[in-house]
Amino acid sequence: MNSSVPLTAVVLAIAAAAGARRQPSRRQMARGSGNAPTKAQVNDEVSRAIVKLLINEPYYGHLLGHVSRIIDPDITNTAAVRAVPTGVELIVNPDFFMGTLTSIQERTAVIKHEALHLLFKHLYRVPKTSVDWETLNIAADLVVNQNIGKGRHVDLPDWAVTLDTFPDLGLGRDLTMDQYYKTLIGLKNEIENAKSAQGGQAGGGQPGGGQPGDGQPGGGGGTDYSSTSAPQSAEALDRLLSDSGHGDDHSHWGKGEMSDAVAQASENKLADALRKAKERAGPRGWGSLPGHIQDMVDALIKIEKPKVDWRRALKIFAANSSRTRVATTSRRASRRFGTYPGTKIKAYSRIVVAVDTSGSVSDADLGKFWSEIQGMFRARHEIWIMEADADVQRVYRYQGRVPKHVAGRGGTRFNPVLEAVKNPQSLSAEVFRRPDGRPGPRLPTPINALIYLTDGEASSPTVRCPVPTLWVLTPDGTDQFIRADDSKCRGRRVIQLPD
Repeated sequence: MNSSVPLTAVVLAIAAAAGARRQPSRRQMARGSGNAPTKAQVNDEVSRAIVKLLINEPYYGHLLGHVSRIIDPDITNTAAVRAVPTGVELIVNPDFFMGTLTSIQERTAVIKHEALHLLFKHLYRVPKTSVDWETLNIAADLVVNQNIGKGRHVDLPDWAVTLDTFPDLGLGRDLTMDQYYKTLIGLKNEIENAKSAQGGQAGGGQPGGGQPGDGQPGGGGGTDYSSTSAPQSAEALDRLLSDSGHGDDHSHWGKGEMSDAVAQASENKLADALRKAKERAGPRGWGSLPGHIQDMVDALIKIEKPKVDWRRALKIFAANSSRTRVATTSRRASRRFGTYPGTKIKAYSRIVVAVDTSGSVSDADLGKFWSEIQGMFRARHEIWIMEADADVQRVYRYQGRVPKHVAGRGGTRFNPVLEAVKNPQSLSAEVFRRPDGRPGPRLPTPINALIYLTDGEASSPTVRCPVPTLWVLTPDGTDQFIRADDSKCRGRRVIQLPD
């Protein structure tokens, strides 16, 4: 056995194989026997595909381990990934996964396909200008499918879009989605010109040649493509565009109803998942990736990680914390019983993080704030969010989920937050609301520290905060009002986030 394969992956593989023996209907379902697969069966098969990746291409398997999974026939006709406030979700249509895809190799290829969309961050790179969505979808699939190929554990379906789909178009390897889109949209314009010259004939392909939802090109013909620069590719592109789909579902890309700040926080969480997947894949798993994929992941990790080492910063800043909790550890035996796991006492702080939600703070800066807050949360402290502009708008305990919207966007005053930390009982019950709008618990005491995320654009505070206060400024923020002579900021500790 390869020593680089994690033990958990081997256990999951054994479990998945056992699950396959308990489900004799899988092959029948794959052949369209009419027996609708249950969500549990589809979930087991998705797990089996991920285990295949864990064993053969560990990085992709570990990346998908950080992705929530939804089995639903109504959200998509095929498979898709979408951005949500908590990160990303993988959505699988059960009939497509167990029926249209006829082997575990094809299912593994589709799961890897979705992982590659995440790695290339296609779902966040939706152009703001108007584009031809169907052509853009084909361009995105050209990017990812050339990184899948065929092998013992993966095998793209025959109808998948690849560079070979356009044999005379001269498409190079490892180009970007935008570069492929530019070439394809040019060819589409040639097709439309050819149709106009031939009397406005209908599309070159007749929809319905493939199974519904599987994205197979339709059959038929009617248009003469010889006047285009790439006749074979023109016919293939016209057939793809004439169908309702050509593969997986990209309609869920973009931020949807999320604000720019929440979308940025979701993107930051994906970057964190990319980082963790690299760590867990180990040197061999990481080294098996192509060089251009490694370079891209490293660039994303470097850009998106929190700018502050919050484990170190909070250890120093909140060193006077007297709160403790008992935690288990496999590194130390129990003193009482001599067995594992043992226990250890860990100190932690209750920290209020005030988020400046005034109109002067941009959505991009709010996204940076949530990235830093996630870093604080991973440092294992008790974090309470206080959204505030000219007044305290909302207070709730942070549980690792970025809210869809923030309350505020008015002017800025520092005194209300300092007053609230000084006397939490002065806050009205209405401000204690969870991000989903439900009433939440009141802020408990004692409070060990305050961290204020702001652009600094407000008059100097005149209320002295009773706990250590750390001011974290936006890259272009100012500290002139915080450091003013009449400021009552205790300690005046200030960090400015870099660009």
